[in-house]
Amino acid sequence: GCESCLGPNGYCANLTATNFYMGPIHPRDKKTVGDRLAMAAVSVAYGKGTVFTGPTLSGCHVANGKIVVEFNRSLLGSDHVLVSDYKALASSRLEVLTNKSLFCLQTSGREDTECIDDGTGRPAGHGAFEDEKTWVSVDVQQASPTSLSVDLSKTQGVAFGIRYAWTGDCCDKRPATGAACPIASCPLMGQQSQLPANPFIARIENGRCQCVAPQKCDESLLSDQITAIVV
Repeated sequence: GCESCLGPNGYCANLTATNFYMGPIHPRDKKTVGDRLAMAAVSVAYGKGTVFTGPTLSGCHVANGKIVVEFNRSLLGSDHVLVSDYKALASSRLEVLTNKSLFCLQTSGREDTECIDDGTGRPAGHGAFEDEKTWVSVDVQQASPTSLSVDLSKTQGVAFGIRYAWTGDCCDKRPATGAACPIASCPLMGQQSQLPANPFIARIENGRCQCVAPQKCDESLLSDQITAIVV
């Protein structure tokens, strides 16, 4: 009953003693979430034409020790991609895969060494799928209003995959304090909309991004098709 929950070793007692960033279940900042949902409703439901999503991956290519990451221009509209200072986060949240055989879309909830979806819906067994040497955090800077340049010097030019904000949250690399993770902490955002970039993951084959179906890394894809994928 309630007495056991509130006892010295009960669930509620443990919960109040636990440091957490976003609260026990729901985010603390509900207004920002509501504002973003309202922005999407105005565009999608009422056709007002406003930007309703943050920067969305449309492709990438590798050249001269760097990856140029492109974001969909149709969804950005007049907005630009912004790279905010990520030094306080101790990570750009953008990572590069150094071992082709360890690409994994989803690991087991119990352990990061078991891959339950290799991107095709099939398991891939056990391995160091989430090791820091498998997915290496890299530096990034703006290349154009709709693209970023990813520095591959930390991987000696090796890149079999790329992902952004795919695991954890954008504060999990900073020292644990129990303080809330501030809203808009992720480094990549729309400059005007202030909407965060959508998390993404893609293989890199023959020097170009290959997204996991049904997403397509193809800027020529019609915007309404992309909307169906990301909404």
